[in-house]
Amino acid sequence: MRSGKNYWSILTLSLMVLFVITTGCSNLSPLGSNHADSPAGNSSSYPPITEEFLLNGPEPGHPVLTIERPPNTMGVENWDCAEGWMLRDRGGDVFTGQGSGCMIAPEALPQDTLITVTLPREGYAIVDFGPHPLQLQREIWIVMSLNGTGIRGIPVGGSKGPIEIVPLNIYYYNGETGEYEVYPSTYDPVMNALMFRTDHFSRYIIA
Repeated sequence: MRSGKNYWSILTLSLMVLFVITTGCSNLSPLGSNHADSPAGNSSSYPPITEEFLLNGPEPGHPVLTIERPPNTMGVENWDCAEGWMLRDRGGDVFTGQGSGCMIAPEALPQDTLITVTLPREGYAIVDFGPHPLQLQREIWIVMSLNGTGIRGIPVGGSKGPIEIVPLNIYYYNGETGEYEVYPSTYDPVMNALMFRTDHFSRYIIA
């Protein structure tokens, strides 16, 4: 009888280990990734990324910026995706190894939520934030890192404040119109990233 219990214990433990291994690219929450109030980012809610789109960009003359993963980051497992269980009353940060992510203030989320940040197309500055669509209660910071792009802005005239990189635009996907629109952003020389505040999750592109 005892050996039978041991068998089921071993089987249960094996299944749990298998689950952890196969989930990959995640920070398991205490309530689990499939909690009813924490839908994972749904990449299917965004339009497909075609070669023509990457070449031509969201609008003519603005091809999608390319990203090359530095050799010293090959061991970083979450280079192109990250997720984290976020409590509404606490907020927090979710960042990929590439450096793109979001900083969420307490009470910004409508409820406890599983936040996902994904670079859906390897080698390009496209970042999907999920769940999508998600309307926030207050504005949060979105960080679009330039790590791996070969671009780094330099403050002019010894200024320590942020400067704008004029040739680059941030575009976001407007789910209501089905179009990509320019979103104003500011360059942060410390993080080497384009940053902006928003009250909704979307797909954001540097082009």
